[in-house]
Amino acid sequence: MFGSRRLSFRIQIGGEGGCEAADSGDDVVVEYKAMGTGTKTKFHKLIHLGHNDYVRAARVSLNLEQGARTAATVLRWRQLDNSGNGYDEWGVDRIVVTGNYTERVFEEDFTSPPSIP
Repeated sequence: MFGSRRLSFRIQIGGEGGCEAADSGDDVVVEYKAMGTGTKTKFHKLIHLGHNDYVRAARVSLNLEQGARTAATVLRWRQLDNSGNGYDEWGVDRIVVTGNYTERVFEEDFTSPPSIP
């Protein structure tokens, strides 16, 4: 993501459409890790998304921290806690990373290993 400045995506945590609502503490975080910066590189939090804040699908857009602007950065969306299999349904869609002059859209069907351009 060298040169990238912004990350945007759509997220829904429980809510409408028959989804089971997430409980208190079952929040989602977006984290990044800059690969190749050391043998024990850890993930750093970009944003904390509250379990009640996205019961309807909504777009989230944020500036990437300087540490995330590398040629080998990994992004992950992770739920902090859950109530077990079949509960706390949530989803992420339309992930867009924008840079100085280009926009890269990552499309994934989650049925096979990802292909990153």
